[in-house]
Amino acid sequence: MSLTLPVATEPDPDKATLFTAARQSLPVEAPVPVRSAREGERVVLTYAATGLAPEAVSAAAFFPYAETALDNAAPQDLRIDAPAPGWIP
Repeated sequence: MSLTLPVATEPDPDKATLFTAARQSLPVEAPVPVRSAREGERVVLTYAATGLAPEAVSAAAFFPYAETALDNAAPQDLRIDAPAPGWIP
């Protein structure tokens, strides 16, 4: 199999938005410290996002550095709770 791709000297401005959208959808590091704990066969990640309105969060996903660290195809449940009293990040 071979694949021949064209090479341009200047970027195509019509495609710039596609590349921008792709870059914005890449996983990013959590903006706050994260705690992890094992609960049976599950790993629970907890973090406090002070000032973040729960309705502003529609999804979250964990991408481990080691690809075999967990079953990426398994559902990742998202739960938003009020901070526990005395919780310190």
